Amino acid sequence: EVDVLGCDGTNTNTGWKAGILRKLEELTRKPMQWAVCLLHFNELPFRALFTHIDSASSSPHSYTGPIGSILSDCEKLSVVSFKPIKCDLPYHNPEELRKLSKDLRYLFQISQAIDFEALPERLASMIPGKLNKARWLTTANRILRLYIATKKPVKKFIEIVTFILTVYVVMQYR
Repeated sequence: EVDVLGCDGTNTNTGWKAGILRKLEELTRKPMQWAVCLLHFNELPFRALFTHIDSASSSPHSYTGPIGSILSDCEKLSVVSFKPIKCDLPYHNPEELRKLSKDLRYLFQISQAIDFEALPERLASMIPGKLNKARWLTTANRILRLYIATKKPVKKFIEIVTFILTVYVVMQYR
C-alpha cells in the first residue's frame, strides 16, 4: 500500500489540479503524503532575477540579453584580475567533492575561487558545462566564469553574481 509519493518539485509533478501527484491521489481515491525535493525551488529566484536583469529570451537554447548573449563562449575569454565576493560555502573535503557531478564540482570550485580571489590554473581552462536554459546550474557556472573574465563588470552583472554566490550556491550545498 502506497502512502508517500516522492518526486522533484516541478509543476508537472506538484500542480494542484493536473500534477502527477494529484492525479495519483484521484486514481487511488485517497490523499497521499508528498515528499517533494526542493532543489528545483532554488532555481526559481535565480531565474527570475536573471530574466529581470538580462531580459527574457524566446530561444530555448540561448539568451539574447547583454549578459546571456556572451555565455555560450565565456570559457574562451581570458581570466582577468577580479574582485572577490564573499560566499559562505560549507567545507567539503576532496572525497566529498569527487562524489558530486562535474557541474556541481565546478560550481563549488569557481565559487571558492571568487571568494578567495585565487583561481587555480586548471579551473580557468575547464569548461563550465554546456549552456542549456533548462539547466540553471550550468547557467550559474557560466555567469561565474564570465565574471572572472570581465575587467569592469557593471552593477547589474555584479548583482547577479552576488546572488549566485550568496543565495544560489549556499542553498545548493546545504
